Amino acid sequence: MFSFFEDNYTILEANVAFDDAQERYPDSYMVTINGHVKDKRIHGDIIAILSQDEYNTLVIPQSIAPKFSVLEGLNVVRGKVGNSLGVYL
Repeated sequence: MFSFFEDNYTILEANVAFDDAQERYPDSYMVTINGHVKDKRIHGDIIAILSQDEYNTLVIPQSIAPKFSVLEGLNVVRGKVGNSLGVYL
């Protein structure tokens, strides 16, 4: 299981465009590191791809930036209502 408190992380996908990752993993949360701009798009390395249940069980530090970013897949984003997740297909 992924933890924000590890010393080393395995890179699952290197230098991926964030918008492409959100489409490729629409029902997931993606934890990324090494965020940077390339060709006017934000890229980074994915170190974890988590389901909603897996993400909800994580112990999240008060501040994860600038080391980590958490991307939400497109279906997760569309399912949001206010600050809570709605039902999505």
